[in-house]
Amino acid sequence: MISIKAKELYKKLDLEFDIKNIDDDWSFMNFENDFITPEFKKKYIGLVLDNAQDINKVYTVTFPDKEIIQQIIDKDERDILLFSHHAMGYIASDEGFPFHDIPLSYMEEMKKRRISFYVLHSPLDNYSDYSTSVSFANALGLEIVKPFCKYDDKIKVGVICKTSLKSVGEIKELVKKAVGTI
Repeated sequence: MISIKAKELYKKLDLEFDIKNIDDDWSFMNFENDFITPEFKKKYIGLVLDNAQDINKVYTVTFPDKEIIQQIIDKDERDILLFSHHAMGYIASDEGFPFHDIPLSYMEEMKKRRISFYVLHSPLDNYSDYSTSVSFANALGLEIVKPFCKYDDKIKVGVICKTSLKSVGEIKELVKKAVGTI
């Protein structure tokens, strides 16, 4: 099994995504606990839970939903990094605010099992090689023209694309081919 020192990995991620120059806003999270790192409580980006000395495996998610975290816990693995686009779980069917904190009981279990948690929201939305929008447009074979809008003076997001497709049905088939289902 290949392992990397956790602090080395976090440092590489911090540098690659230039988090010292980017702020995010997860201020609506519950920070009334000792699990979340002081740095995340200030900048809302990067390392959320620092629980591992070494990282043996990385899981990636869009949202750290309880069901996903539970699957990792059920595998009874240790020295894991959970790398996420968002810092909170998301339930679209909920009335009102759809974001949900990771429950403290899960954070306790993650600490016991040495599961760290790292979040990059704006850097993954940012118009770059890592952008979710750019990646999806490229997977669809669309010609990217320019970013769609800005979060702030540093972060450009979304894409405006050109295509020869003429109907919603053609777009649906293209997405189905790229993603596997609709």
